Amino acid sequence: MLGRRPPRPVLLDENGNQRPFVPTDRRDRMLTRAEEMTAFQVCEGDGAESPHHLPLHYAQYGTPLVIGVIGSGATGKTTLLAAMIGSLLAASQTNRLPLQVDALDLRLHTSFRARYVNRLLVQREVLPVTRGETVELADALRVRSPVTGRDHAVVFFDMAGEQWEDAERANRFISALNALIFVVDGEQLSRRRGQRGAQTAGDQAFEVVLNRLGKVHDYTPQGFLPLPSALVVAKSDLLRFYGDPELDRWFSYGDAEEFDLSTVEEESLDVYRMLYQRGQGYLRGAERFLRSSLHFASATNTSPDGNRTYAAEGFGPRRTLKPLLSLFQMAGVLVPPSVHPGQEHR
Repeated sequence: MLGRRPPRPVLLDENGNQRPFVPTDRRDRMLTRAEEMTAFQVCEGDGAESPHHLPLHYAQYGTPLVIGVIGSGATGKTTLLAAMIGSLLAASQTNRLPLQVDALDLRLHTSFRARYVNRLLVQREVLPVTRGETVELADALRVRSPVTGRDHAVVFFDMAGEQWEDAERANRFISALNALIFVVDGEQLSRRRGQRGAQTAGDQAFEVVLNRLGKVHDYTPQGFLPLPSALVVAKSDLLRFYGDPELDRWFSYGDAEEFDLSTVEEESLDVYRMLYQRGQGYLRGAERFLRSSLHFASATNTSPDGNRTYAAEGFGPRRTLKPLLSLFQMAGVLVPPSVHPGQEHR
């Protein structure tokens, strides 16, 4: 995906070991096509020691939407992503969303659902914190818009680490991104409240990515990066204890409001005001981009107990779908109008 060499097709065994893919009989086009559905291409940007693998026909849907989920290791990034994808799948399966969503890579998607989505949303387990400097191919989805009749490949990379040890390898991944989700740790915002320097706090992982993007993309005449971004204040439920009326207002709406993208600008202004007062450094994840939106969200809406699980009462993703839908709209995957009849929240 990230290099210019032709994709190297491989097959993977149950342990993830690869061997070259060779069709049984190239003269049988139907058989070859069926076999190709189980084959992968090696992601050359990852180096030889720990390669990522993408579906062999990854690029057949046009330019893929490659989303980097950015934040330091303990921001709740993976938990938020699991809630986002879980919410997206649920909305698609219940026809509440004008998009059809399924796996682009069944093996990868099944693994992500088992390791993260189901553990979080079904078993209510606390997911492990991402440690060190990592770039992980999290999930790959095929998103179809019935409005346009087009299929889109949407790939998520979970990118953690303020200072990646292998800068060259990380830079290749950053250079390939064409959409970003910046995750602000709401728990850190609540802990820093009232502390010296809290108003200017930020996330160093944001700076690493922004500096690299600024070197590989031409800025617009107005000085912006020509990519869409969504900035999400995760764990926003922890900030509600401080009586922020703007935040309380957004959490007071029912689930149907998440589908109404006409309120994105209003929500973005409220998030901007809050971060301007409590952590201006985080705003670089929105201010540097030509198209951006800002959101409040909570992957669980509650805190874990001593058993590393979440209580059933009050548990569930809140406002995790809207940032993703906003990003889809900015990237052309979702075409307005995005509100289904009968789902208006006001």
